[in-house]
Amino acid sequence: MTVAEYADLGNHDSFCYWLEYGTKELGLIGGIRLQKFELWKSDPSKVFRDGRFRLENGYAWNANKGGTLEEAFQRIKALIIRIVELSQEGDWEKIDQVPFNAIGKWKIAFLFSGKRLLPVYSRRALKAIAAGLGLTIAGDAPVSIFQRGILSQKGPEEEVLSFSIRVYFAFAAKDTSRQYFIIGSMYNGSDSVMKQFLERSCVAMGWIDWMDFSDLMGAGRPEIDRYVDDNYHDPKPRAQNIKSYFRIFSKILEGDIIAVKSKGSHGELTIIAYARVVCRNGEIYFHDEGDLGHCIHVEFLDANFEKYVGENYAWTIHQLTREKDKQTFYDVFGWYSGEAEEHGIGVSDEEEDFPTASGESETEEGFEEGYTEKSEESFERSAGARVFVGLVHNVMQNRFMKYLEQTYPDDLLSGEKRYVDARRLAGEVLYLYEIKPDASVYTCIRQGIGQLLDYRFQDRSGKDKVLVVVGQNEPNSDDQRFIDYMRETLRVEFQYLAFDSAKMRVKQF
Repeated sequence: MTVAEYADLGNHDSFCYWLEYGTKELGLIGGIRLQKFELWKSDPSKVFRDGRFRLENGYAWNANKGGTLEEAFQRIKALIIRIVELSQEGDWEKIDQVPFNAIGKWKIAFLFSGKRLLPVYSRRALKAIAAGLGLTIAGDAPVSIFQRGILSQKGPEEEVLSFSIRVYFAFAAKDTSRQYFIIGSMYNGSDSVMKQFLERSCVAMGWIDWMDFSDLMGAGRPEIDRYVDDNYHDPKPRAQNIKSYFRIFSKILEGDIIAVKSKGSHGELTIIAYARVVCRNGEIYFHDEGDLGHCIHVEFLDANFEKYVGENYAWTIHQLTREKDKQTFYDVFGWYSGEAEEHGIGVSDEEEDFPTASGESETEEGFEEGYTEKSEESFERSAGARVFVGLVHNVMQNRFMKYLEQTYPDDLLSGEKRYVDARRLAGEVLYLYEIKPDASVYTCIRQGIGQLLDYRFQDRSGKDKVLVVVGQNEPNSDDQRFIDYMRETLRVEFQYLAFDSAKMRVKQF
C-alpha cells in the first residue's frame, strides 16, 4: 500500500475512504477533522501554526509519527497492522495502548473484530450508554473497559449490531448540540438552484459569490463584518442584512440539519428538502465561484416534496431553535426535530411485552406480543443518509408504539414482528401499521401500501384487517384523492395517519 492508496480520499478504493465513507453503515466517524487518520492528503499551500503537524508533497501528518512523510507512513502502517492483529485476537486492552487517534483506532478495531465490539467510537457516546445501562465506570476509564462492560449487558440471542442501535438510541442519541437551519434555493429572486443542490450534494448561499469564505467558517462577528464591508457595496439588501446571513452561515457544523425552502416571505414558507451537513475531505465548506458561491456539503435526507408551513422566514438563511421558534420549529423540521430523542424514548428489549387487558404475553392464537426495535426513497439517498433516516424511523417507531400503548391500553400490541412496523388487535379487527419517514404523503402511501398488502396476504389469522400508513405530514388535496383512490380500487380498509411525534397525537384521513 502506498501513501496515496492509504490517504487519498479522492480514490474511492483508498483505506481512509473506506474507513470514512465505505463503511458508514458500521458506524460514522465524523465530528473531527482528518487527524483521525494520523496522515491525510492536504492542501499544499496549507500552513500549520504550530509544530504538531508536518507537511510534505501534499500530505500532512502528526509530527509524533515521524520526521519525513515516508517515515510517518511506515510507522502508521505498522500501527494499523498491530490494531488489526490485536482485534482479531480480541485483546481490547492492548488496543487502548496503541498510539493512534482513538476514533480511527476503534473503527479499525471493530471492522476486524468479527463483530465482537460495539460500532460506537466516541467516548461521549460510550459513557452515555454505560450510564444508561446502570454501569459504574469511571469517565476516564480506557475504551476497552466501556466496550466490555456494555457488551456484558447484551443478551445471548441478540446480534451486536442490533444491540448497538438499541442502546445507542436509548441512551446516546440525545444530541442537544445539533443545530437547525432554513436556507433558500432561489437565486436572484426567481431562479431555482435546487437541481444543482441535489446534483452536487450541497446547499449554498450566493451573496459575495466571488470571494472564498472558508477561513471565516466559525469566525467571530468582527471578522465577518469586515469581510462584508470590504466586498459588498450594493444598496439593497442592506449590508447589515448580508452580515447577518454570513454570521448565521458561519455557525453551520457537521451533523446539523438544514431545511431547504422554495418560498419564505409573505407567510408562505414552503419546505422542499431536508439535508444533514457532512464532512468531505475534512471540510464542510467549499467555494464555487461564479455558480453557487458558498457551499456546504450535505447528504439529502428527503427531497422532491412541498411542505407548506405558512410562516414568514424571508431571509436567505435562518437558524431555528425550539426556544425561539416554538411550534414553528416542529412544524418545519417534523420528525427530524429530535423531539422524541429529547424525551428519551428508549428502545425496548426484544422479549419485552406491552401491557394487555389480561396481562399475558399471548392471548390470541398466532398473535405474538412484544416489540423488537429496529429507507424508503423518493429520490436516491446516499448510504449515510439511508442510515440516518433509518435511525429516525426507529425513533418514530418507538414513539408510535408508545402512543398506541397509551391510547389503546386494552388492545394487544406488537411491533416489528414478521416485519410489520406495528400490529394492534382490537377484538376481531387487526390493524397493520407501516411507518414511513418521508415528508411527502403520496410517497409514504406509495411505498407503504405494497408492504401492507403483503402483510395482509401473509397473515392467516382470519381477522378483519385494516391497513394503515403512518407519516409525519397531513395530506394535501392531491394526496387525499390518492387515499380515496386506494380505498375504492383495492376494496380494503385503508387509513393514513399523520403522527405528531412532539404532541403524541394522530390525525386520521
